[in-house]
Amino acid sequence: MRAIGFATVALSIVMTAGCFKKELSPEEKAVVSELRGQLSETEGAIAQAKLQDQKLSGGLVKALIEARLEILQTNKALVQQRINAIEAGAPVKEVTVVSKSNPDLANTLSAELETAKAEAAAANAEAQVYGGLVGALKASTAATADQTVAMLKQQYLIAKYGLASPSLPAANNTAALASSGSAQISRPEVEACASTSSNVERSTCYDALAARHGMSPPADSAVGAGKWITTSKKDPLTDETIATAMVPSDSPSRRDAPMLVIRCKSKATEMYISWDNYLGRSAFVTSRVGQEKATTSEWTLSTDSKATFYPGSAIGVAKRLIESESFVASVTPYNESPVTAVFDGKGASEALAEVRKNCGW
Repeated sequence: MRAIGFATVALSIVMTAGCFKKELSPEEKAVVSELRGQLSETEGAIAQAKLQDQKLSGGLVKALIEARLEILQTNKALVQQRINAIEAGAPVKEVTVVSKSNPDLANTLSAELETAKAEAAAANAEAQVYGGLVGALKASTAATADQTVAMLKQQYLIAKYGLASPSLPAANNTAALASSGSAQISRPEVEACASTSSNVERSTCYDALAARHGMSPPADSAVGAGKWITTSKKDPLTDETIATAMVPSDSPSRRDAPMLVIRCKSKATEMYISWDNYLGRSAFVTSRVGQEKATTSEWTLSTDSKATFYPGSAIGVAKRLIESESFVASVTPYNESPVTAVFDGKGASEALAEVRKNCGW
């Protein structure tokens, strides 16, 4: 298992009672008892994650588990330091972003945490049922759900007990982090992949995300451009290359960002938008490339009615996207309000290089 480097917390503790623990008040004893319960739960989660990690030799699921371990190790350090400070009777000067408890936020996060735990349990149960490709997809979904639980738990602990908020590495340190085995994947990036309606495209997105952060990249190299995520994989049936470029919406109407996908498969170029929302039996999409006039047309629906395929020349609109660097689309899901997605096309020329090469345009 790679070395785990978890975020450190800057604490300056002034000991006013020597090296001995002070007599705690009933309130302090109650808080310490709660914190020790949290510590025990976190240590159990760490042990479980380590067992899961030891069973894997590499790949995306292992990378997600190791990222979760990093979060859990940080949680453990935060809780232990607060216990030590209370028992020592020391005033704590925290050079951090958060230093005060927030009961209202803690209550909100507690509800979200319970929901996330239930979803993670269901995802892990499903992962035990299937094998093969479906099993691999279920395993990556379960690992992502477990990571979400760990992240929510960290925010809950910070809000509940006023723990120190760990500082995360700056974005421009990504390369150094990747080489040292401490790459960071942001929650929005994971959610963007999770919102992809197609299982195949979701897997492709996760693989690209891992490669983008230097975490056990897949056999075929994945290269990103701008906000685009790109992959090139071989079709196991035909040995032909499937080149894909995708970019999440900059302005999602809800937490799951719509995803614009352009790919070359079987020498044909396709462009579609995954809305992750049931659209009904038909979908009329209003779209605009750059400063062009917006047009409305009926797009072809995916089998699950959650994605729309561009009905015209995907090559033509892709070329215009490269020149204009922006694309806007709007659709009305079944019995819901319209959803508008704004896609940042900057870097499209580089991102679509493999798509163009494999489809000959």
